[in-house]
Amino acid sequence: TRGCSGPTMVKSGLIPCAIFATCSTSETLPSMHSATSAIPAFPGRHQMCSICGLWRNFHARACSRPPPPMTNIFINQSVNDKSSADQVSTLGFIFSRRVARRLGHNAVAHMHWDYAIILIVLAMIVPWRSRARVRALLQAPTLDSQERIGLYFSTIVFQWALSGIIFWRWSAHGTSFTELGFRLPSLPRATIAAAGLSTMLVLNQVFGIRRLASLPADKRGLVAQLAERLLPRTRAEVSAAIGLVLCVAICEEFIYRGFIEVLFQQIFSSTWSGAVISAVFFALAHIYQGRRGVLTTFVVGLVFSAVRLWSGSLWPSILIHFAVDFAAGAASSRLLTPASKR
Repeated sequence: TRGCSGPTMVKSGLIPCAIFATCSTSETLPSMHSATSAIPAFPGRHQMCSICGLWRNFHARACSRPPPPMTNIFINQSVNDKSSADQVSTLGFIFSRRVARRLGHNAVAHMHWDYAIILIVLAMIVPWRSRARVRALLQAPTLDSQERIGLYFSTIVFQWALSGIIFWRWSAHGTSFTELGFRLPSLPRATIAAAGLSTMLVLNQVFGIRRLASLPADKRGLVAQLAERLLPRTRAEVSAAIGLVLCVAICEEFIYRGFIEVLFQQIFSSTWSGAVISAVFFALAHIYQGRRGVLTTFVVGLVFSAVRLWSGSLWPSILIHFAVDFAAGAASSRLLTPASKR
Protein backbone atom coordinates (compact mmCIF):
# COMPACT_ATOMS: atom_id res chain seq x y z
CA THR A 1 0.00 0.00 0.00
CA ARG A 2 0.99 3.62 -0.36
CA GLY A 3 0.69 6.25 2.29
CA CYS A 4 2.52 8.37 4.82
CA SER A 5 1.90 6.19 7.83
CA GLY A 6 0.62 2.81 8.89
CA PRO A 7 1.99 -0.69 8.65
CA THR A 8 3.82 -1.93 5.57
CA MET A 9 2.30 -4.91 3.82
CA VAL A 10 4.91 -7.62 3.33
CA LYS A 11 4.44 -10.78 1.22
CA SER A 12 6.71 -13.80 1.39
CA GLY A 13 6.96 -16.59 -1.16
CA LEU A 14 9.28 -19.20 -2.53
CA ILE A 15 11.48 -16.46 -3.88
CA PRO A 16 11.64 -14.33 -0.73
CA CYS A 17 11.45 -10.89 -2.06
CA ALA A 18 8.99 -8.10 -1.58
CA ILE A 19 8.77 -4.61 -2.73
CA PHE A 20 7.07 -2.03 -0.51
CA ALA A 21 6.32 1.58 -1.09
CA THR A 22 7.78 4.22 1.14
CA CYS A 23 6.17 7.47 2.11
CA SER A 24 5.76 9.94 -0.61
CA THR A 25 8.02 12.34 1.18
CA SER A 26 10.94 9.90 1.11
CA GLU A 27 13.57 10.41 -1.54
CA THR A 28 14.80 6.77 -1.49
CA LEU A 29 14.00 4.01 -3.91
CA PRO A 30 11.95 0.92 -3.14
CA SER A 31 13.72 -1.66 -1.01
CA MET A 32 13.92 -5.47 -1.09
CA HIS A 33 13.01 -7.59 1.95
CA SER A 34 14.42 -11.07 2.44
CA ALA A 35 12.69 -13.25 5.01
CA THR A 36 14.67 -16.14 6.48
CA SER A 37 11.82 -17.39 8.64
CA ALA A 38 8.25 -16.66 9.39
CA ILE A 39 7.59 -13.01 9.88
CA PRO A 40 6.72 -12.27 13.52
CA ALA A 41 3.30 -11.01 14.44
CA PHE A 42 4.53 -7.66 15.73
CA PRO A 43 5.62 -5.06 13.22
CA GLY A 44 9.25 -4.23 13.08
CA ARG A 45 10.49 -7.52 14.53
CA HIS A 46 12.13 -8.80 11.35
CA GLN A 47 15.39 -8.49 9.52
CA MET A 48 15.61 -5.93 6.78
CA CYS A 49 18.29 -5.61 4.13
CA SER A 50 18.34 -2.17 2.62
CA ILE A 51 19.44 -1.95 -0.96
CA CYS A 52 19.14 1.82 -1.07
CA GLY A 53 19.72 4.81 1.17
CA LEU A 54 17.58 3.44 4.02
CA TRP A 55 20.72 2.01 5.68
CA ARG A 56 21.34 5.34 7.28
CA ASN A 57 18.02 5.18 9.19
CA PHE A 58 18.13 1.46 10.13
CA HIS A 59 14.68 1.22 11.61
CA ALA A 60 11.37 0.00 10.40
CA ARG A 61 8.94 2.63 9.37
CA ALA A 62 6.18 0.16 10.16
CA CYS A 63 6.82 0.34 13.91
CA SER A 64 4.23 2.18 15.93
CA ARG A 65 5.25 5.12 18.10
CA PRO A 66 6.46 3.92 21.52
CA PRO A 67 4.74 5.20 24.70
CA PRO A 68 6.39 8.02 26.63
CA PRO A 69 8.96 6.81 29.13
CA MET A 70 7.63 6.00 32.58
CA THR A 71 10.40 7.96 34.19
CA ASN A 72 8.71 11.14 33.07
CA ILE A 73 5.58 10.11 34.96
CA PHE A 74 7.47 9.47 38.21
CA ILE A 75 9.48 12.64 37.84
CA ASN A 76 6.34 14.69 37.33
CA GLN A 77 4.69 13.03 40.36
CA SER A 78 7.65 13.77 42.59
CA VAL A 79 7.78 17.31 41.33
CA ASN A 80 4.06 17.71 42.03
CA ASP A 81 4.45 16.26 45.56
CA LYS A 82 7.37 18.55 46.22
CA SER A 83 5.49 21.56 44.94
CA SER A 84 2.44 20.63 47.08
CA ALA A 85 4.60 20.30 50.19
CA ASP A 86 6.24 23.62 49.39
CA GLN A 87 2.84 25.23 49.00
CA VAL A 88 1.63 23.84 52.35
CA SER A 89 4.77 24.98 54.14
CA THR A 90 4.54 28.38 52.49
CA LEU A 91 0.91 28.78 53.52
CA GLY A 92 1.75 27.71 57.08
CA PHE A 93 4.60 30.18 57.22
CA ILE A 94 2.42 33.00 55.92
CA PHE A 95 -0.35 32.13 58.40
CA SER A 96 2.06 31.98 61.36
CA ARG A 97 3.57 35.30 60.34
CA ARG A 98 0.16 36.89 60.12
CA VAL A 99 -0.83 35.52 63.53
CA ALA A 100 2.44 36.69 65.07
CA ARG A 101 2.10 40.06 63.39
CA ARG A 102 -1.47 40.42 64.62
CA LEU A 103 -0.55 39.30 68.13
CA GLY A 104 2.44 41.63 68.16
CA HIS A 105 0.30 44.49 66.91
CA ASN A 106 -2.31 43.83 69.60
CA ALA A 107 0.37 43.58 72.28
CA VAL A 108 1.95 46.85 71.20
CA ALA A 109 -1.44 48.53 70.96
CA HIS A 110 -2.79 47.37 74.33
CA MET A 111 0.16 46.40 76.55
CA HIS A 112 1.45 49.73 77.81
CA TRP A 113 4.41 50.11 80.15
CA ASP A 114 2.22 50.93 83.13
CA TYR A 115 0.04 47.89 82.47
CA ALA A 116 3.18 45.73 82.42
CA ILE A 117 4.26 47.10 85.81
CA ILE A 118 0.81 46.42 87.28
CA LEU A 119 0.87 42.85 85.98
CA ILE A 120 4.33 42.26 87.47
CA VAL A 121 3.08 43.51 90.82
CA LEU A 122 0.02 41.23 90.66
CA ALA A 123 1.94 38.16 89.46
CA MET A 124 5.02 38.41 91.70
CA ILE A 125 4.91 40.97 94.47
CA VAL A 126 1.36 40.33 95.70
CA PRO A 127 1.79 36.51 96.00
CA TRP A 128 5.21 36.87 97.64
CA ARG A 129 4.04 39.52 100.09
CA SER A 130 0.82 37.67 101.05
CA ARG A 131 2.70 34.42 101.63
CA ALA A 132 5.32 36.12 103.77
CA ARG A 133 2.61 37.90 105.75
CA VAL A 134 0.67 34.70 106.44
CA ARG A 135 3.86 32.95 107.50
CA ALA A 136 4.60 35.75 109.96
CA LEU A 137 1.05 35.53 111.34
CA LEU A 138 1.37 31.80 111.91
CA GLN A 139 4.66 32.23 113.72
CA ALA A 140 3.25 34.87 116.05
CA PRO A 141 1.99 33.47 119.38
CA THR A 142 -1.40 35.22 119.16
CA LEU A 143 -3.23 38.27 117.81
CA ASP A 144 -5.29 40.64 119.86
CA SER A 145 -8.35 42.57 118.72
CA GLN A 146 -6.44 45.70 117.68
CA GLU A 147 -4.00 43.72 115.57
CA ARG A 148 -6.80 41.95 113.74
CA ILE A 149 -8.66 45.19 113.05
CA GLY A 150 -5.41 46.77 111.86
CA LEU A 151 -4.86 43.81 109.55
CA TYR A 152 -8.36 44.21 108.14
CA PHE A 153 -7.94 47.93 107.45
CA SER A 154 -4.47 47.56 105.92
CA THR A 155 -5.87 45.01 103.47
CA ILE A 156 -8.77 47.31 102.63
CA VAL A 157 -6.42 50.24 101.97
CA PHE A 158 -4.16 48.16 99.75
CA GLN A 159 -7.07 46.77 97.71
CA TRP A 160 -8.62 50.18 97.09
CA ALA A 161 -5.24 51.78 96.36
CA LEU A 162 -4.35 49.15 93.77
CA SER A 163 -7.81 49.40 92.19
CA GLY A 164 -7.54 53.19 92.08
CA ILE A 165 -4.16 53.03 90.32
CA ILE A 166 -5.50 50.57 87.77
CA PHE A 167 -8.54 52.74 87.08
CA TRP A 168 -6.35 55.83 86.79
CA ARG A 169 -4.02 54.24 84.25
CA TRP A 170 -6.93 52.63 82.38
CA SER A 171 -8.62 56.00 82.00
CA ALA A 172 -5.34 57.66 81.01
CA HIS A 173 -5.24 55.52 77.85
CA GLY A 174 -8.68 56.65 76.73
CA THR A 175 -10.70 53.57 77.64
CA SER A 176 -14.06 53.76 79.34
CA PHE A 177 -15.12 52.44 82.71
CA THR A 178 -17.90 50.34 81.18
CA GLU A 179 -15.37 48.27 79.19
CA LEU A 180 -14.20 46.81 82.50
CA GLY A 181 -17.67 45.43 83.18
CA PHE A 182 -19.27 48.08 85.35
CA ARG A 183 -22.50 48.25 83.38
CA LEU A 184 -26.06 47.19 83.97
CA PRO A 185 -26.30 43.45 83.43
CA SER A 186 -28.98 41.44 81.73
CA LEU A 187 -31.46 41.18 84.60
CA PRO A 188 -32.73 37.61 83.98
CA ARG A 189 -29.24 36.25 83.49
CA ALA A 190 -27.84 38.19 86.44
CA THR A 191 -30.61 36.91 88.71
CA ILE A 192 -30.17 33.28 87.63
CA ALA A 193 -26.39 33.44 87.94
CA ALA A 194 -26.32 35.27 91.26
CA ALA A 195 -29.01 33.12 92.91
CA GLY A 196 -28.00 29.75 91.49
CA LEU A 197 -24.23 29.96 91.81
CA SER A 198 -24.34 31.70 95.17
CA THR A 199 -26.44 28.88 96.57
CA MET A 200 -24.22 26.18 95.12
CA LEU A 201 -20.92 27.74 96.20
CA VAL A 202 -22.18 28.71 99.65
CA LEU A 203 -23.41 25.17 100.33
CA ASN A 204 -20.11 23.80 99.09
CA GLN A 205 -18.21 26.09 101.47
CA VAL A 206 -20.38 25.21 104.45
CA PHE A 207 -20.15 21.46 103.87
CA GLY A 208 -16.40 21.72 103.37
CA ILE A 209 -15.94 23.63 106.61
CA ARG A 210 -18.17 21.14 108.48
CA ARG A 211 -16.05 18.28 107.22
CA LEU A 212 -12.90 20.14 108.22
CA ALA A 213 -14.30 20.80 111.69
CA SER A 214 -14.97 17.10 112.17
CA LEU A 215 -11.26 16.32 111.88
CA PRO A 216 -8.87 16.40 114.84
CA ALA A 217 -7.30 19.78 115.50
CA ASP A 218 -3.83 18.65 114.43
CA LYS A 219 -5.13 17.49 111.02
CA ARG A 220 -7.16 20.50 109.98
CA GLY A 221 -4.31 22.18 108.12
CA LEU A 222 -3.58 25.76 107.16
CA VAL A 223 -7.16 26.98 106.74
CA ALA A 224 -8.08 26.13 110.32
CA GLN A 225 -4.94 27.83 111.65
CA LEU A 226 -5.71 31.01 109.71
CA ALA A 227 -9.35 30.95 110.84
CA GLU A 228 -8.34 30.65 114.46
CA ARG A 229 -6.04 33.67 114.22
CA LEU A 230 -7.78 35.99 111.78
CA LEU A 231 -11.53 35.56 112.22
CA PRO A 232 -13.34 38.27 114.21
CA ARG A 233 -14.48 37.79 117.77
CA THR A 234 -15.91 41.15 118.88
CA ARG A 235 -18.56 43.35 117.32
CA ALA A 236 -15.98 45.87 116.18
CA GLU A 237 -14.02 43.11 114.51
CA VAL A 238 -17.17 41.76 112.86
CA SER A 239 -17.99 45.17 111.41
CA ALA A 240 -14.46 45.59 110.08
CA ALA A 241 -14.50 42.03 108.70
CA ILE A 242 -17.77 42.68 106.81
CA GLY A 243 -16.22 45.79 105.30
CA LEU A 244 -13.18 43.72 104.30
CA VAL A 245 -15.34 41.07 102.61
CA LEU A 246 -17.24 43.73 100.64
CA CYS A 247 -13.99 45.46 99.65
CA VAL A 248 -12.41 42.19 98.49
CA ALA A 249 -15.48 41.26 96.43
CA ILE A 250 -15.52 44.59 94.58
CA CYS A 251 -11.79 45.14 94.16
CA GLU A 252 -10.79 41.61 93.23
CA GLU A 253 -13.55 41.33 90.63
CA PHE A 254 -12.52 44.70 89.23
CA ILE A 255 -8.81 43.73 89.11
CA TYR A 256 -9.05 40.16 87.86
CA ARG A 257 -12.36 39.85 85.98
CA GLY A 258 -12.25 43.47 84.87
CA PHE A 259 -8.76 44.76 84.15
CA ILE A 260 -6.75 41.57 83.53
CA GLU A 261 -9.48 39.69 81.67
CA VAL A 262 -10.33 42.57 79.33
CA LEU A 263 -6.66 43.38 78.71
CA PHE A 264 -5.76 39.86 77.58
CA GLN A 265 -8.98 39.56 75.60
CA GLN A 266 -7.81 42.55 73.58
CA ILE A 267 -4.27 41.20 73.18
CA PHE A 268 -5.21 37.67 72.09
CA SER A 269 -8.55 38.58 70.46
CA SER A 270 -10.06 35.70 72.43
CA THR A 271 -12.66 35.79 75.18
CA TRP A 272 -11.61 32.58 76.91
CA SER A 273 -7.90 33.41 76.74
CA GLY A 274 -8.62 36.41 78.93
CA ALA A 275 -10.73 34.29 81.27
CA VAL A 276 -8.03 31.64 81.74
CA ILE A 277 -5.23 34.15 82.26
CA SER A 278 -7.28 36.13 84.77
CA ALA A 279 -7.98 32.89 86.68
CA VAL A 280 -4.23 32.18 86.77
CA PHE A 281 -3.54 35.61 88.28
CA PHE A 282 -6.39 35.12 90.73
CA ALA A 283 -4.96 31.77 91.85
CA LEU A 284 -1.47 33.26 92.29
CA ALA A 285 -2.91 35.89 94.62
CA HIS A 286 -4.12 33.06 96.90
CA ILE A 287 -0.90 31.05 96.84
CA TYR A 288 -0.68 31.35 100.63
CA GLN A 289 -3.53 28.80 100.84
CA GLY A 290 -1.31 26.02 99.51
CA ARG A 291 -1.51 23.85 96.41
CA ARG A 292 -5.07 22.75 96.95
CA GLY A 293 -6.20 26.30 97.65
CA VAL A 294 -4.54 27.53 94.45
CA LEU A 295 -6.30 24.88 92.36
CA THR A 296 -9.67 25.61 93.98
CA THR A 297 -9.23 29.34 93.49
CA PHE A 298 -8.36 28.83 89.83
CA VAL A 299 -11.60 26.91 89.24
CA VAL A 300 -13.63 29.51 91.13
CA GLY A 301 -11.99 32.21 89.03
CA LEU A 302 -13.13 30.48 85.86
CA VAL A 303 -16.66 30.29 87.25
CA PHE A 304 -16.65 34.01 88.04
CA SER A 305 -15.36 34.77 84.53
CA ALA A 306 -18.14 32.67 83.00
CA VAL A 307 -20.73 34.63 85.02
CA ARG A 308 -19.19 37.91 83.94
CA LEU A 309 -19.22 36.92 80.26
CA TRP A 310 -22.72 35.44 80.35
CA SER A 311 -24.32 38.37 82.16
CA GLY A 312 -22.22 41.06 80.48
CA SER A 313 -21.40 42.73 83.80
CA LEU A 314 -19.22 42.43 86.89
CA TRP A 315 -22.07 42.97 89.35
CA PRO A 316 -23.34 39.36 89.46
CA SER A 317 -19.84 38.01 90.07
CA ILE A 318 -19.32 40.65 92.77
CA LEU A 319 -22.50 39.52 94.55
CA ILE A 320 -21.50 35.85 94.29
CA HIS A 321 -17.98 36.63 95.54
CA PHE A 322 -19.36 38.51 98.53
CA ALA A 323 -21.87 35.77 99.37
CA VAL A 324 -19.26 33.01 99.22
CA ASP A 325 -16.67 34.85 101.34
CA PHE A 326 -19.26 35.97 103.89
CA ALA A 327 -20.68 32.44 104.25
CA ALA A 328 -17.17 30.98 104.57
CA GLY A 329 -16.25 33.49 107.25
CA ALA A 330 -19.45 32.97 109.22
CA ALA A 331 -19.22 29.16 109.06
CA SER A 332 -15.52 29.16 109.95
CA SER A 333 -16.09 31.52 112.86
CA ARG A 334 -18.77 29.23 114.24
CA LEU A 335 -17.22 25.82 113.53
CA LEU A 336 -13.45 26.33 113.54
CA THR A 337 -13.02 28.94 116.29
CA PRO A 338 -12.93 27.55 119.83
CA ALA A 339 -15.94 28.53 121.95
CA SER A 340 -13.73 30.16 124.55
CA LYS A 341 -12.39 32.63 121.95
CA ARG A 342 -15.69 33.73 120.42
